[in-house]
Amino acid sequence: MQTRIVVYGTNHPVHVVDFELTTCINSGFLLKANLESQFDLADELLVGNMLTFEIESPDAISTYFTGTLFDIQSGFVSEHTCGAEVVLKPRLELLKQTEKSQIFVQANVQSVLNKLIQKAGYSQDRIKWRVTKDLPTLPQCVQALENDYTFFTRLLAKYGLIYWFECHDFIESIVIAEGNLASPYIERGLLSVTDKDGLVHEHETGFVGFTQCQSRHRFKMGGSQVHMNAHPPTSVSSAQRSYFEPAAQNPAEQFERTGNLELAYQQGKNEVTLVGNVAEANAGYSFSLNGKLGTAKGGDYTCIRSKQIYKQGSANDPKQVAHHSESVCVPRGEPIRIAPPEHSPKPMVFTATVRSLSGSKANPHLDAQGQYATQVHFDSQVTESVKRLTQYACRGQKQPTGLHFPLLPDSNVLIGCMNNDPDQSYLLGFALNDTQPSVVTSANNAQNVLCSRGQNLLMFDDTPKTPHIVLQTLAGNQHLVLHGDKKQPYIHWLAQLGAMNIFAAKDIQLGSVKSAIRLLTNKTFIASAKQQLALESKKSVIADAATNLDVTANQIDVSATQNITLKAGRSHRSVIQSDINLKADNNLTITAPAGSQLIQSQGNITIKGSGSGNLTLANGGSEISIDSSGNVNIFADKLLTLKGKAMTVFDGSMEQDIGSKQSATMPSVPQIQALSENARLSLAADGIATMASSTIELSYTYQDGSPIMGAPYTIRFANGTTLTGNLDDSGKAKIENAPPGQYTVQYGEDKRDYLPEDNRPKNPLYGQITPARAAEMVRSGNTAPLIEANGIATQAGDWLWGTLQGDFNQNPSTSQIVVGTLISMIPIIDQVMDLRDIIANVMLLTDDDEANDTDAWLAFTLTGIGLVPVVGSAVKGVGKVILKNTGESLSAALAVLRKLGKGDPVKYLRDINWQDLGKQSATEVQNIVKGLRDSLDDMSTSWHYDLLLPDAAIEGMQATVKRLDDVTPKIDQHMQQAAQEIGQRVNKALDEYQGQSPIRGVTDKPTKAKADELEPPKGNELPGAGTTQTDKTKPKLTNRKDNKLQLIDGKPPRNAEFAGQNYSLDIHKNTILKQRLDAMQPRKRKIRELKLKELAEKYPDGVNFTEKGFADFRPYIMKYKGYLVEVDIKKLNPDPTSGRGTSGSQLDMRNANQLMENIDPAWKQPSTHTWHHVENSTKLQLIPSDLHSTVGHSGGRNTYSF
Repeated sequence: MQTRIVVYGTNHPVHVVDFELTTCINSGFLLKANLESQFDLADELLVGNMLTFEIESPDAISTYFTGTLFDIQSGFVSEHTCGAEVVLKPRLELLKQTEKSQIFVQANVQSVLNKLIQKAGYSQDRIKWRVTKDLPTLPQCVQALENDYTFFTRLLAKYGLIYWFECHDFIESIVIAEGNLASPYIERGLLSVTDKDGLVHEHETGFVGFTQCQSRHRFKMGGSQVHMNAHPPTSVSSAQRSYFEPAAQNPAEQFERTGNLELAYQQGKNEVTLVGNVAEANAGYSFSLNGKLGTAKGGDYTCIRSKQIYKQGSANDPKQVAHHSESVCVPRGEPIRIAPPEHSPKPMVFTATVRSLSGSKANPHLDAQGQYATQVHFDSQVTESVKRLTQYACRGQKQPTGLHFPLLPDSNVLIGCMNNDPDQSYLLGFALNDTQPSVVTSANNAQNVLCSRGQNLLMFDDTPKTPHIVLQTLAGNQHLVLHGDKKQPYIHWLAQLGAMNIFAAKDIQLGSVKSAIRLLTNKTFIASAKQQLALESKKSVIADAATNLDVTANQIDVSATQNITLKAGRSHRSVIQSDINLKADNNLTITAPAGSQLIQSQGNITIKGSGSGNLTLANGGSEISIDSSGNVNIFADKLLTLKGKAMTVFDGSMEQDIGSKQSATMPSVPQIQALSENARLSLAADGIATMASSTIELSYTYQDGSPIMGAPYTIRFANGTTLTGNLDDSGKAKIENAPPGQYTVQYGEDKRDYLPEDNRPKNPLYGQITPARAAEMVRSGNTAPLIEANGIATQAGDWLWGTLQGDFNQNPSTSQIVVGTLISMIPIIDQVMDLRDIIANVMLLTDDDEANDTDAWLAFTLTGIGLVPVVGSAVKGVGKVILKNTGESLSAALAVLRKLGKGDPVKYLRDINWQDLGKQSATEVQNIVKGLRDSLDDMSTSWHYDLLLPDAAIEGMQATVKRLDDVTPKIDQHMQQAAQEIGQRVNKALDEYQGQSPIRGVTDKPTKAKADELEPPKGNELPGAGTTQTDKTKPKLTNRKDNKLQLIDGKPPRNAEFAGQNYSLDIHKNTILKQRLDAMQPRKRKIRELKLKELAEKYPDGVNFTEKGFADFRPYIMKYKGYLVEVDIKKLNPDPTSGRGTSGSQLDMRNANQLMENIDPAWKQPSTHTWHHVENSTKLQLIPSDLHSTVGHSGGRNTYSF
C-alpha cells in the first residue's frame, strides 16, 4: 500500500500535488501545499479557516494535521483544472502583529497566558495545559513595549514552560507543558531503523520507520546565572546596554530561573537525526526506537523539529507517492526549555494601561455603594518612612515613588524598566490625558484645595465673578457645589454613582417661588407616602416617564380647576376591582380611530342615558339608536339578521314599509386634540440639569448586516411633527435637536439600482447525457453519471413517474435512461423544479377540461420566466407571491427580491418590459419542450431501446410526446398574454403599495432595523396549476386514490389529523398542538413551549403531511457535497425476537451509513441528523434530529412487511 493524502475542509474533491511541512517545538509550524481541483478553490478556501490533511501511511495508519489558512494563490493549471498554493500556520502567529504596554494587577500567570492565546482565536477547550503545579499569582505582571507573542514566550521562559501543537477532532490545539515528559507517544508503537549502516535495505511491504540515523553532539559552555534583587546601573556604559540582566525576587525563584535558563542555552547539545517515512514524528511527539542502531542508542526520544515532504504528481499525470520525513530528536529524559526572547531598548519612561483579569475584591475597586476600596497591606521591604505612603498597589517596586496609585482597570500610568527588564518595572505616576487631568494647574490659582489620597477633595474657589465651594469624592462623580455667581447662583448636589438618601424626622419641603421644580431620573422615580402624597401647582403638574409610570396608594385623588390630561405613547390600562364611574356634564367620548373597543363583564353591562338625548351604536353605515322619546331604530346598510327560535311582538302591531328608504345618521367621531410632548431634562457630567436636546439614531440593514444605502426615511411624532431625510451609505442617520419622546419611522428602498444575484449551483451533467449515451451506460454497467442524475432529480420528489404515466419505473434501467437524459437538459441544478413544473403544466393544459385554463398558463409562464438567465429567478419569485396573494400588499414580493439581490426593488419592478420578458421566457420553454419531446420520441421509437424499455414505458413516452406536440403551437401566444397579465397585476400592486410598515422608536436610544426578506416560493403552487404539493399531478394522472388514509393494523397513522395539511411548529397556527400543550403540567408546558418557539424560528415552514397521513420530510433532507442524502437499503431488518440486542432500526441505519461509505470513504453521519424511514419503501432519508423527534409520525418500519 502506498502513502495516501486527503484534504478536509472543502466541499469538493481536492488532489494534493505535493506539500512540505516544517514543525519546531516552542516555535510553531509552516505547511506549504499545492492543490488541484475541478472547481475554483478560491471560492472554498477562505483565509482564516481551518484546513486538515490526512496522511495514510503504507501500514494503513492515518495521521491528521490541522492548521489555519494564512495565504492562498489560485489559478487554472489547465482548461478544466484549478490549482492553488496554500500556506498554513498556527493562529498563534497573529500575536506577532500587535504591540502594546499593559500592567496586569493581581493576575495569575496561567490566566494571563490563557488571555493571550484566546486573543489569537483559540477557544478554551483548544488550550491543553499539562502542568503539575499551580502557576503563581503576581501583584503586577508587566507587558512593556512588546508584542503579545514576545510577552507570551517571555512568560513561558520565565516559568520553565514549553509549547507545541496537536490536532484534535480536525481542530488545531496548543499544548503548554512543563517539559517533554508530557509529550504524547505516537500510536504506531516501537519504531526501527532498517540497518546499522543507515543504508536502505530490502524490507517488507508496508514498512514504516527510519532508514537513516545520524547523531550530533555539541560542546556548550555552562554557567548561566540569574541575579537576585538587581539594582539600577551605576555607570553610563552600563546604562546604555540594550540587553537585560535577569533578576529574581527571592532565592527559590533565583534557583529555578537559573536552572531553566541553563537548560534553554544547553538545548541541542545531544541530537539524533532520523530519516524515513514516519508521518507522526513531528515536533512535540515522542516515540520508542529499538536498540539496533549504529550511531545512537535505542530508547525513548522526543522530536524537537521535523520536516515532512510529500510528492504525488498532478491529477492529470499522477505518480507514485514519494514521502520523505526528517526528524531531529533528543532523548525523552533530557529536559527541553525555551530561551528567553531578546529585549529591545526601551525609553526611560513610557505609558501602560492597567488590566485586571481576576475581578477579585482584593484589587483596588469601586464597591456597590460607590466607595473606593484598596488593600491595607504595605511593602515589607521598604523603609519605615515610606510605609506610610506606599500601599499594596506599588508592592514589589525596588524604587518606591512615595505615592499611592489607585490601579483601576483601563487607567493609564507611567512606568520604567531597570536594565530593560519588564520583570523589574516600577510605577512613576499617572499618565495625564483628557480622562486623567491634573487636579491643580497654573490656570486655577484662585483655588484653595484640600485633597486626600482617596480622591476626596474640598475646594474653595475665590474667582471674583464666580466664587464657589466644591465638596467631592470619586473624581467628582459624587459632589456638592455651592455656586455664588451673582447673575445666576445655584446649588448642585450630585450622586452619579450609588444612591442619595434624604431623611427627616418631621417635614421635608421643596419650594420654588418663581420658576419650576423638576425631579428627573433616567430610570425609575418613586414617590411613596404612608398617609398622603400631594402634588400642588398653580399652573400645571406634569408626570412624565419614558417607559412606565406607577402611582400606588390607598386612595388617589386627581383634581384640576381646568383640564386633566393622561397621555400614553402606546396604551392606557385601567384595572378596577369594583366600580368604574365616568361622569361628564356635557359629552362623554371614547374614541379609537384605528381600532375598536371590547367590553367584558361576568355580570351585567348597562348603558343608560339620562333621557335628554339619544343613545346610538353606529358602525359602517349601520346603527342602533334609542331616542329620548323611547323609540328604537335599527338601520342595516346591507343585511339585517334576527335569529331566534321564536319572535314575539307585545302591545302592538307590526307594520312593513318597504317603499320609503332610510339610512343611518352615522354620528361624527370627535377629534381629540394632539398633545404636545413634555419638555425633558438631562443631567450633564458635572450634575447640571438642562433642557434635553434629543437625538435620533437610525440604522437600517439587510438581514446579512450589509447597509441599505441612501434609503429615504420619514419620522412621525404623536404631536404631528414630521422629519424626513436619507440614510448615508452605511445605512445610518443621526438627527440632532429632535423633539423628545416616542416616534415611528418608515423607510424607503435602497438608492442603488437593483441587481439580482444568481448563486445557484451549476449542473455538472448539463449537455453530457444523450439517450443513446445513457443506454450505452446501462449496457456497459458504467452508470455513475446516471446515479448522479438521479440524485439531482430527487430534489423534485417522485415527480417523473406520476407525470409520464405508466409503471415503467419498476425497471431500474428505464429510470436511469429517462432521468439521466432529462437532467442533462438543465444548466442549473435548481431548475429541476422548473422541469418538473413544465411537464406537470403540459399534462394539465392538454386535458380537455383545462386546455384554456388562464391560471394554468400563468403558472406555466412563471415557470418559463424562472428559466431566463440572471433576472428570471427574482421575477419568478415576485410573480408567485403576487398571484397567490391577490389583494394583499406588495411587501412579501419585495421581501423576496431583497433576499435575491440588493438595490431598489420597487424601481426594478417598475422598469420591467413584460412583453420582452414574455418572449424570452417563451423561447426558453420551447427549447426545453423541444428537447424533452425529441428525447422521449427517440427513446420510444428507436429499436436501440427495445430490450431496455418495457411496453408500458414506451406507451407512456409516446403519450407524453403527443401532449407536448399539442401544447407547443400555443406556447408563444399564451405565454406572452400571460406575461402581460402578470405585469398588470404587479403594476396594480405597485400602485396600491403604501410603503413598509413603520417601526417604533424612542429618542436618545438607537433604533436598529433589518429589512424583511423571504425565501422565494419553491415549485409551482399557483391556483389551477395542479401542483399545490410536490406530487399533486399524481392522483389525476395515475388514478391513485391518495385522498384516503392508509391504515396500519386497522388504525390511522400517528398525527393523521394533519393528512393533506401542514404541521406547523408555531402554536398560534397549530391549534391541535396548542391543545396538547395546555394539557401538560405548567412547568413541563413552559419548557416545551420554549423549545417549540426555537424550532418554529428554525423551521418556519413546518412539515407537510401526505393525503395518506405520513410526514413528508423531503424539504429538510441534508445535502452532502451538493447531493441529497437518501439511500435505498433494499430490505429492512426485523427486530430481535428475544427483545435484546441491536434493534432492527439501528441495523437499518448502519446499512445506510455503509452505503454512504461505499460512495465516499470519508463519510461520517453528523450528530445533528438522523435517518428517517420513508413509508411504503425501503428508503432512508437523513434529516435534522430535532425536527424528526418533535413531529410525531408513522415511518417506513410501520408500513413494511417483515
